[in-house]
Amino acid sequence: LKEGDFAKLIFCVGNEPSERIWVILTDCTDTMAWKGKTDNDPVGLQTAKVLPAGSEVTFHPLDIIATE
Repeated sequence: LKEGDFAKLIFCVGNEPSERIWVILTDCTDTMAWKGKTDNDPVGLQTAKVLPAGSEVTFHPLDIIATE
């Protein structure tokens, strides 16, 4: 994967069910912590407050559940 690719991650916020959110990769240089921006708005109200589309996130590459 490279910058600009899409990766799907699972996010859990509060007591809401987990949500699968697409992330656009922005930095894949660190093997332990990649960075990206969320590409869609979550359904859950708490999750939407914390992770609206365009939110910057840092994650481990093994957290990716799907790519596009």
